[in-house]
Amino acid sequence: KKEHRKHCETKKLACEYCKLELKGEDEEHRFECPKIERKCIDCGVNVLDENLQSHQEVECQKRVVFCGACKNAMCYDELGVHDEEYCPEKLVVCDDCLGEVLRKDESKHASECPMRVVCCENCEGFYAFSLEKEHREQCEIKKSACEYCKLDLKGDDEKDAHLEICEDASIECTFKDFGCKEKSPRKEMLEHEKDPHNALLNQVILKAMDKILELQQKIKDMERCNMSQQEEAKNKEAKLVKRIQELENRQVFPSRGQR
Repeated sequence: KKEHRKHCETKKLACEYCKLELKGEDEEHRFECPKIERKCIDCGVNVLDENLQSHQEVECQKRVVFCGACKNAMCYDELGVHDEEYCPEKLVVCDDCLGEVLRKDESKHASECPMRVVCCENCEGFYAFSLEKEHREQCEIKKSACEYCKLDLKGDDEKDAHLEICEDASIECTFKDFGCKEKSPRKEMLEHEKDPHNALLNQVILKAMDKILELQQKIKDMERCNMSQQEEAKNKEAKLVKRIQELENRQVFPSRGQR
């Protein structure tokens, strides 16, 4: 009896996956049941057999798809980045002319776009390439006049010569090497430079005297060194002493009658 039940073709069994009642001859159902989980060969996720085809065709992030523009094959989860950044056949918008151009032609278009921004070699201003003629006409007018006093000039040579004497041109103080940072129109600088700048000169003198003391100390420390180094230090000291004398001679002090 036990042996009969084991081989009985009419015995009823239940599928462990879908619970469907099976007859003995339906034993193969266990391997074809739609409720069996199968692994997707693309992404490795377990999916019910009845949903596997739909998963592989619609849902799987690793399914192979083709770019609609360039027709290249790739995984579905790479398509977005490819479309936004890499697809050579994708239309992109030019920032200058707002026209559409293929991404593969973007660099070429950037060098040919009529609205591309270019820099003027004369005035260093910026303008759209399509407006070059208009800009050059305006730029020549601007270039022919002094930027300070607006005097009309003829060519670069005349302009350069004029800037050397223009009363409105901004210039630096002749005492700039001594620390004066004044910068003003030439006509105002003449008045400024009447100040003898004694305070600045005194600072330079004091620094030079400190340097002399430092060199004198070095000379003492170098008594055991070779003579060439000592001679070099003495020459520097002599130059500084001479410099101090020159600076003192440049100082202007009021006479006793003016005090």
